[in-house]
Amino acid sequence: MTRMSKPFYLASIVAIPAAFMVASWVVNVDALGLDAAPVRAWSMLASFYAFAIFILLWYRAWRPIAGGAQKFNAAKMALLLLVPLYNLYWFFRAVWGWPKAYNRYAREKSLNLAPINDKLFLAYCIFTVAAVAVNPGHILKIDFYGRELVLLYLSQTTKTAQLLFDAVIIWLVCGAVNRLPAKPA
Repeated sequence: MTRMSKPFYLASIVAIPAAFMVASWVVNVDALGLDAAPVRAWSMLASFYAFAIFILLWYRAWRPIAGGAQKFNAAKMALLLLVPLYNLYWFFRAVWGWPKAYNRYAREKSLNLAPINDKLFLAYCIFTVAAVAVNPGHILKIDFYGRELVLLYLSQTTKTAQLLFDAVIIWLVCGAVNRLPAKPA
């Protein structure tokens, strides 16, 4: 079994988006008279990268525990997160379902591993979906006529909390997968 690198996932999913977020707070592109398009393009590219690594994280998390009597495989659990709208439902199946499957796997294989609290993963799913629902203008780029500053503030506040929550979940997932014994060849 290949180990999951906490520094890689934390840097890719948390640190890079956080750096762009902080830079956008500190550097007022419009006040400096700079063209905002390249800044937005780099920020969007960083977001796509972070999302791709997020999908990889869940694929790598599901891979050691999927299969056998389970009705899923790692690729299905990760790739269905890419289907628009359906991913809101599947996010709960893939993320909240992971600690349940991990605990079941450890029990079935008689592994002496501490169980993972699935309620924290449920809270993560609820917070993530709620953060998207609270600020559809940021996601969909809808003009809310005068409410833009309030939505931007909510976006920054929820994004900060989301990045902290992401870090906790990444830490738990990587640690749990790394504690699994290597599968016999």
